This record gives sequence, C-alpha cells and structure tokens, in this order.
Amino acid sequence: NCHGSGNLQSVRGLLNLTKSFSPNCVFLSETRLSNQEMEAICIKTGFKNCFTVNADGRRRGLALLWNEELDLSIQSFSTSHIDLVIKLIGRDGYWRLTGIYGKSETHIRHETWSLLCSLARHYDNPWLFAGDFNEILVVVEKEGGSARDGR
Repeated sequence: NCHGSGNLQSVRGLLNLTKSFSPNCVFLSETRLSNQEMEAICIKTGFKNCFTVNADGRRRGLALLWNEELDLSIQSFSTSHIDLVIKLIGRDGYWRLTGIYGKSETHIRHETWSLLCSLARHYDNPWLFAGDFNEILVVVEKEGGSARDGR
C-alpha cells in the first residue's frame, strides 16, 4: 500500500526495492494515480508491462507491474482486486496471484471477504494473496482512529 505512488518518496522507495530484489512482478494498492501516471512509473522502474485500475479521483487505484519472464493472464479485476494466473516461462505449472485492496469502512468489509470466497470457486491452482486487507490481526497493531473492539 503506497498511499500515493506519484510522490517522489514513494517512487524512490519503489525504485530502491526493485533494484535490490529484482522482482518479476509487483502489485501496488492505493496508488491514487491515473493509468497514464502509473504507466510512467512502470517505465521508470524498468518493468515491461503494466495493468492499472484507475484511482477514483485521488483515492484507491491498483497497479500490477511485470516483466516478460512471466506468462501472465488477468482473470478479473475491480477497484478492490486484480486476479491473475501466472506461468514462469520455461517452467511447468501455473499459480494464481490476487492483489487485494480491502474495503476500509468496517460496515462493508464483509464485501472483501465475499469477493475472495467468490474468486476461490474459479481455479484450483496454488494461490497467493498480496495487498492491503484494511484489517488488523490484534488490537495492539492499531494506531490512531477510533477504538476497535478487542479480538
């Protein structure tokens, strides 16, 4: 979750991470950028491909950046997810990646979990989730905002 990929600090951080780890694929949530702005960042970071879900004004926004080493097929997307199947070129087997940006409003958070249950019915490949579920595991993780019930 980059809280606005267009700011210089976020772009510099993304460049440093991609140089250090050389990933074949990166999922970004809450980019707050248009398709054109995200494509410029794709080029800056050296990725060959970019798929974006436009931000709503300066809210939300998703992006998937990847290199030619991946045979990637996007299965579905929304303002909350990008779901894809990946095959590493020259290797056997497929796996699935779903990038998630969960609903931040507590009263509609169940929609994120319903989406995942719906997606689970479609494929039988190994499955990896990445992103921001907008959920905390334990209350001590929470900083700021209204108090949450202890779970």
